[in-house]
Amino acid sequence: MAFSRELIPRLTYAKQMYLHGYEHGKVPGYLNKSLAIISIDGAIERFLWTIITEFNVGSKLSKEPKFPELYKVADDAVGNKLPLKTEVQKIHAIRNGAQHQGTIPSERDTESSLIYAEDFLSQGCLVCFRIKFNEIFLSDLIIDPELRSCLKKIEDSLSKKDYEDAIKEATLTFDALKKKYTEYYADVSFKRGSFLITDLLYSVFDLKNPSKETWTRVKPFEKTIVSLLDEIDRINDRIYAISLGANMQDYLFFRKNTPRAKLTMKGFRFDSPEPITYSEEKTIRILNFLQNIIIHWESLKE
Repeated sequence: MAFSRELIPRLTYAKQMYLHGYEHGKVPGYLNKSLAIISIDGAIERFLWTIITEFNVGSKLSKEPKFPELYKVADDAVGNKLPLKTEVQKIHAIRNGAQHQGTIPSERDTESSLIYAEDFLSQGCLVCFRIKFNEIFLSDLIIDPELRSCLKKIEDSLSKKDYEDAIKEATLTFDALKKKYTEYYADVSFKRGSFLITDLLYSVFDLKNPSKETWTRVKPFEKTIVSLLDEIDRINDRIYAISLGANMQDYLFFRKNTPRAKLTMKGFRFDSPEPITYSEEKTIRILNFLQNIIIHWESLKE
């Protein structure tokens, strides 16, 4: 059976919702547990709607179908091959409690729901569309070829469980996005202002090509000047993030868990003021952060 061009985008959005749920599920707190369940249930419903749309069986639904009807119509369309019926219905029941009754999902329910949701989506993609769930990439949603390529590198390292490389690629991706933003809005006032301050410091102390005499003169102020330049860079960085529509909490998490990249003759050198621990949970959260601000950036240009 031939499927529509919209199949991959639909499955990608379902995976994006699942990953948002996964991200919240790994963070402590009642709110995160509720958001995790709501997101992964949304991913499952989106997947069921994808089946119904692609197999053109929407006419079999009632005017306002409930979840059991969605599952049944989708399952009938694929020859009753959908897995984990009991488990996904339980996830939906937990979601109803969280969203409509204010019930807080337990740690155990949240963890098991994440596992069952991933199993359902993975098996469902293979059974229904002969597509591997782990080969559906969020980068497919990105229009800009350079930024899409950057995200694919992160996803590739993530799939190989090379979390350190993935997070280093995340640093380069954010820097590439900032560069594109600067080029697009070449006259933004904050850029002009920050460069005026930086250039002033360089010119006053002649730091671009310092002579021995100049170096002797500014040596006592070296730490202060470097600290000031670093602070200006951090302020600029935050302004970029805000301008790109970033959630500040997610941005601060990104900055805390990614190194800074500096270009040298031998390639990029990655520095961090504090040691960074690399993990799957951090990498997924950072990947989601980058994808969200890139999508926001692309919407600004439309």
